[in-house]
Amino acid sequence: MAVFSAAFYLAFIVSDYDVRWLPTILDPQNHKPPNPHETVNETNRIFDAEGNLIHEFHGDEDRIYVPLEQISEWARKAIIASEDVRFYYHKGFDMRATLRAFFKNVQTREASEGGSTITQQLARNMYLGTGKTLSNERTFTRKLKELLLARKIEQAYSKNEILEFYLNQVYFGSRAYGIESAAKRYFGISAKNLTLAQSSMLAGVLSSPSFNNPYDNLAEAKKAQEIVLEKMAKNGFITDVQMEKASKEKLNFQPYSIQLKAGDSLGYFIDYVKDELYDKLGEFPIKKGGLDIYTTINQDCQKYAVQAIDKVLGEAIKAGDFGKIQKDKLGVEQPQVALCAIDADTGQIQAMVGGRDYKNTQYNRCTALRQPGSSFKILVYSAALQHGVLSPSSLVRSSPISIGDWQPKEWFRGYFGTITVKYALQESSNICAIRAALKVGLGNVVATAKKMGISTSKLLAVPSIAIGYVEVKPIEMASVGQTISNYGTHIPPIAIKRIENRKTDKTIDPAYGQPTRAIDEPTAYDIISMLKNVVERGTGMSAKVPGVPCAGKTGTTGSFRDGWFVGFTPEISASVYLGSDSREVDLSFVSNYGSKYSARIWKEFILMYSKGRKIKDWVDKNPDDYVRVRVCEETGLIANDTCPGYYMLVRKSKMPSERCEIDHPKKIFVTVCKETKLLANQYCPEKDKEKVEFELGKEPKKFCEVHKKPEDKKPEEQDKQTGEEKQSSGKDTQKPPAKKPPSEKPGNGGKDTTPGTKPPIDKPNPEPQPQPEPEPQPQPEPEPQPEPEPRYFFVSPSQASASVGEFVRFDYIFNYESVSWVTMYVDGVQVDTATSFPWSIVWAPRTAKTYNLLFILYNDAGGRVAEYSRSYTVYP
Repeated sequence: MAVFSAAFYLAFIVSDYDVRWLPTILDPQNHKPPNPHETVNETNRIFDAEGNLIHEFHGDEDRIYVPLEQISEWARKAIIASEDVRFYYHKGFDMRATLRAFFKNVQTREASEGGSTITQQLARNMYLGTGKTLSNERTFTRKLKELLLARKIEQAYSKNEILEFYLNQVYFGSRAYGIESAAKRYFGISAKNLTLAQSSMLAGVLSSPSFNNPYDNLAEAKKAQEIVLEKMAKNGFITDVQMEKASKEKLNFQPYSIQLKAGDSLGYFIDYVKDELYDKLGEFPIKKGGLDIYTTINQDCQKYAVQAIDKVLGEAIKAGDFGKIQKDKLGVEQPQVALCAIDADTGQIQAMVGGRDYKNTQYNRCTALRQPGSSFKILVYSAALQHGVLSPSSLVRSSPISIGDWQPKEWFRGYFGTITVKYALQESSNICAIRAALKVGLGNVVATAKKMGISTSKLLAVPSIAIGYVEVKPIEMASVGQTISNYGTHIPPIAIKRIENRKTDKTIDPAYGQPTRAIDEPTAYDIISMLKNVVERGTGMSAKVPGVPCAGKTGTTGSFRDGWFVGFTPEISASVYLGSDSREVDLSFVSNYGSKYSARIWKEFILMYSKGRKIKDWVDKNPDDYVRVRVCEETGLIANDTCPGYYMLVRKSKMPSERCEIDHPKKIFVTVCKETKLLANQYCPEKDKEKVEFELGKEPKKFCEVHKKPEDKKPEEQDKQTGEEKQSSGKDTQKPPAKKPPSEKPGNGGKDTTPGTKPPIDKPNPEPQPQPEPEPQPQPEPEPQPEPEPRYFFVSPSQASASVGEFVRFDYIFNYESVSWVTMYVDGVQVDTATSFPWSIVWAPRTAKTYNLLFILYNDAGGRVAEYSRSYTVYP
């Protein structure tokens, strides 16, 4: 009688609640409980370009939904035996268990007894877990709601569908929601591969995720597993033998970790992708989850980028280049580095390394603002050529210039004079770049830069923008390279190819911008040709990769805080940045030229990237528009036999119409003392030194004898000169000077000077204004040494000759400690300068003949130590 009374009371309450609250739960279209697969929060997954899983992320619930057929039979049986052995036989709730729990709760006046079926648990967890009443709250009304909703669920879905919903919804501890996440979290496998022992362990954890967690309480987890196995054997799911074997099986648990799946190097890119997702989709779809994000990252390229950085920086650190590694106030080691690589044809990001150690700092320098130095000249000349105000053979003048209070300088104490645009970019002339920017218009420079890839950085139309007085992002500079390499077509950097929603089976378009024409094809091809020249014989020679067409530009900022190389091949564009995150960390002692580290990192990356690939070159779409001519460097006209010049492809419409008629004398630049007009020695004040051009053979032969070592002077002379120097400079002249050749002084332009390159160009200091020349500092006289003779002189490709087009390398190796740099002259024209052992100089002869070579060795004060000459034959 009591049973019937309870059932009658239960039916009354259920029918009442059917009217009051059920419509708010059911789907208004089909009056069914919503499909849990569409409402449950799931884990988002990120894949690389090849479809390999590299990362998973989620909000509060780590869940990967899988269909029932992808769940082990053992797991299904273990859960049913443990949670609801009569699951396939009841209609949503087990009357016996429910009434037993009901009467016990009435007697105790508490909701202490459960008795819920799998369907009831699903109803409670999925549909009754919102609002003021918590889903695990045990009240009479809650239980009645469960019963009604369980009945509706059973009417709407099959038993297998309900079991699938349940197994994907329940919590297994350790932040794992659903059977798939639990299998991966505890055992590192998919749910379809779970064994009997593993399945029974998970079923035991499910009964009490905190108390039975094997990571925290393995003994209790083992007891719960044995209870599950006993229930399975008792109800005929397994035999006693299987139960015994599974109980004794040793389980190997995965270490509980939420580290990146593909290693720390991908962390910067993964963070970048997440930011892209929030920008494109908003927060809600990402929190709901179930997204499969297919990205563009190429793990081979990523590996090459990391290895290139490790190789170059590792060698530099081992050699002591950075001295004692410095840290900023945040404890981050300096210098830091960034490399971003973009496919030239598609704009897809292939590699992204935002720092030296993702664990140490997640700050992504690929998206950080940095001053680009001379690498920004790429955009200046692109604008000038695009607007037709200059061509590669046009003449620009490197001479003193004043713009308001700003008087910009070249990277050395002098000027180039009148030179071609192509040569100006090759030598990274500051003045020529400024004149080019003023000629085309600063507004046009900014507009062109934005079209070519500088899309998010703020650009000011000021003259100093021409030499990098602006902040841009490495990813933007890589995008600029992509635009040029792709013949002027800009494609915004793409990180995500597509997004698939596992809940809805729909594909989401990441909606990147469409390709746009930034500069026309002829302009792009001219810029490619000019930047190839920079790598072949200019400041970027340390980035040259044998057999691979390369183009690019170095960049260095004041005090050597930032060193850049922005380069590209026909297939890929990459920007490399190395520098300090903070001004409090001084890198001036490192001489962080763009060619010193960044260009070498770029070269190592391209070497690995190109290995095994079919190498292609850029193809001019209009080859008939060009003619190959030799242009005079000084006049820009067609060169005669005496002209210093080089061959270049010139558009017929831009080809010089006249031939140079100047009989150019062989020239040489030497540093002289203004007072004596003789060669400056190490004691000549810096303010009295100047570089002067002479005809070869007419330059001074003797050194200044007026300025002497302080102790060699009479006391009154020494006191007089020292006093004058102090008065003129306002500095303590007793401090020892930094041992750097003039071309290496920080703040004067930062010209690249690694072996085989020309001294690098720097950008202006943070406030572009004239910088005072440093006053001379007394230094000890070097010990007397015999006339230095090279003990080994090596020439590549041969000892005495080469062919036109070959690169000739000269290495000096000698015992002479006072030498600071070596300058090479070919037929009286300065070709290159080497500033470090083994004093390597690379030369590209362009005409078949016998050349007269002159090598002059200088000390750190600019004094000539020795010179050597020889002839060298170049054959056709």
